Amino acid sequence: MEAQKNKFHVRRLHMKLSAPSKTFLIGEYLATQGGTAIIALTSPHFDLEVHPGNGEVTGITNTSPAGKFLARHKNDFDKYRLNFLDPHLGTGGLGASSAQYSLVLYFWLSVIKGRKDISRQAFDLLDEYMTDSWSGIGTKPSGADMLAQIVGEISVVTPSTKNIYTLKWLFSDLSFSLFRTGRKVATHLHLQNVNLIPKGILQEIVDVTVKALQDKNESVFLAGIKSYGETLAQFGFLDKESEKAIKLIYSWPEALAVKGCGAMGADILMIVHRKKNSVRIREKSKKLGLSFVANEENLSPGIHLKPEKIKEVFG
Repeated sequence: MEAQKNKFHVRRLHMKLSAPSKTFLIGEYLATQGGTAIIALTSPHFDLEVHPGNGEVTGITNTSPAGKFLARHKNDFDKYRLNFLDPHLGTGGLGASSAQYSLVLYFWLSVIKGRKDISRQAFDLLDEYMTDSWSGIGTKPSGADMLAQIVGEISVVTPSTKNIYTLKWLFSDLSFSLFRTGRKVATHLHLQNVNLIPKGILQEIVDVTVKALQDKNESVFLAGIKSYGETLAQFGFLDKESEKAIKLIYSWPEALAVKGCGAMGADILMIVHRKKNSVRIREKSKKLGLSFVANEENLSPGIHLKPEKIKEVFG
C-alpha cells in the first residue's frame, strides 16, 4: 500500500526549483587550478519546472553537461517532464549551463534519491559534474560556479581544499554593478586551448581581496579588483573590446574599480563605485551599449524551491 501511495505521489508531482545567476568577481582562471574564487550570486534566477511526464526535457540540449547527466540517469527521470527557464534568454555569461546542471542534480538528489542537506555536501557533487562537463581535452573546469549556485550569496570557493563559505557585502558606501556586454566566450571551448597564469600570482591577489571583503577595507578591496583585472590583461586574458571599454570607464570619476568577469572578461563588466553614483553609472554604461544585470542589492541565496509553485498531491 505504501509503495502504491509513493507511486501516485511521483506521478502527480509539480514544483519549481530556482538557482541564482553567477558572476566571478575575481578568481576566474585561478579556480581551474584549484585556487580560490569570489563569486556573486544574484537575481534574476534560472528555474527548473518539474511536471508529471514521460522523460520530456525542454530548454536543455542533449550535448550540454545537464543533458549528458539526464542521459546517464534516463530511467530516474522517465516519470517527469522538465522545463528549464533562462531569464537572460540565452545571452550567456551568467551561468545558464551550470544552473541547468545544479538544478537537475539538486532535484535528482533531493527528490529522486531523498538526500538531505545537499548544500553542505556540495563538493561531493563535483565527480558527477566532471563526468559530464569535461571532455578530457585542455584545462578541466573547476565546477566552482556550479557549487556557488547551490550555496548562494557571495561564495568563496577553493576547489583544492574543498572549502566553500559565504560572505556578506559589508561596505556601507560601496556598490558593485554588473553589466552585460552582449559578447560571449564559450568557456568550455576556451579552456581547451589555454595556458594558465601561474597560480601563485593570482592566489596572492585573491587572498588579500577576500580578507579586505571580510574586514570592510575599501582601499585594499578596490586595489585587489584592479590588480586581478590588470594581471589577466597582462597575460592576454582580456577580450579586446572589454579592454577598450574598461579603459574608457576608468576615465569616469565615478568608477573606482572596473573588471571584466568570466572567460576573457568578455561577457560581464563589473564597476565598483559609491552607492550615491549608481544611477549615473547606469546612465553612462547604457550609452556604451552595456545592459545592467544586478548589484549587491540583488545578492541571492542558493538553489531553493519556490514555495508558491509546489503542488504535491497524493492520487
